[in-house]
Amino acid sequence: MSIAVKKLKDGWPSRLIYLPYAGGNAASCHYLKPHLTMDVALYGVEPPGHGMNFAPLLDDYDRLFANYVEGLLPYLQPPYVLMGYSLGGLMAYDLMCYLQSHNLPAPEFGVIAATVPPQLMAKVQQKKGWHQMTDEEILSDIMETGGVAKELQTDLELLRMFIPVYRADSRVFHSFSHRNWPLLRTPLKIFGGTADEDIPPDSLEEWKKSGNDVTVTLLEGGHMFLTERGAELGHTITRSLEQLALTSKEEKWKRKN
Repeated sequence: MSIAVKKLKDGWPSRLIYLPYAGGNAASCHYLKPHLTMDVALYGVEPPGHGMNFAPLLDDYDRLFANYVEGLLPYLQPPYVLMGYSLGGLMAYDLMCYLQSHNLPAPEFGVIAATVPPQLMAKVQQKKGWHQMTDEEILSDIMETGGVAKELQTDLELLRMFIPVYRADSRVFHSFSHRNWPLLRTPLKIFGGTADEDIPPDSLEEWKKSGNDVTVTLLEGGHMFLTERGAELGHTITRSLEQLALTSKEEKWKRKN
C-alpha cells in the first residue's frame, strides 16, 4: 500500500513534485502545467484511494505520511521542488523536515499553499470536519470552498462517489499532530488567498517561525485560489529555479577564476 506518483509533464533538469489537497489527486495540479517551462518536469502524487490509485484509503496522518516518505524518496533527486496544497502542504513541510533530520537531499525550496501553520493546527482541528458531517453537508461545503470544478457541480451522483475520500482525508487532517521539528533550512515560499475564510491571511505569518528563510505571498482568491492563480504560482516557481541556476553558474565561474 503506497502513494502513486504520476509524471504529468516532461522537463529537464528540475522536477516539481506536487502533493494534493484533501480530496485531490495528481490531476489537481493541472492548473500549473501550462505555466511551467521546458526546464521543469511535473509530478503529481495520488494517495491511496485517490485518482487511479486503487489501494485502500488511509485515515491516519502518520500512516499516510509514512507512505509519502516511502513512495517519494526515489523521486527526490536534486534539483527538485516540493509543493503541497492545504493538507498536502502539511505533508510537504513534514517531509522536508524529515529529509533534513536524516541528512537526505533537500529540495531547492518548498512551496506551501493554502496551508494552516502547523503550530495553529490544534485550534483549527476543533472545527467540525467532513468526517463529522452528513453527505449533504460535505457536498455543500466543498462547493462553497471551490473544491469542485464548475462543470461537475451539477453531477451530484458522481460527487457522492467521492464522499468516502473526503471523509478519510478529513480524519487524516484531524489526526495531525505538530512534531516541533528544528528550524527548517530549506527556503519556504508560502502562498495564501486574500479571501480564504479557513486560513486568515495574517495567520500565515506564523510560518516564519518554522524556517530560516520564509516568504509569504498573498494571491487574490479564497482557499482554492490555485484554480485561478496557477499562472502566478507556475511563474514564481520557474523564475525562482532560473535564478538559482544562474546563481550556481556564477559561483562556479568565480571558483574557476
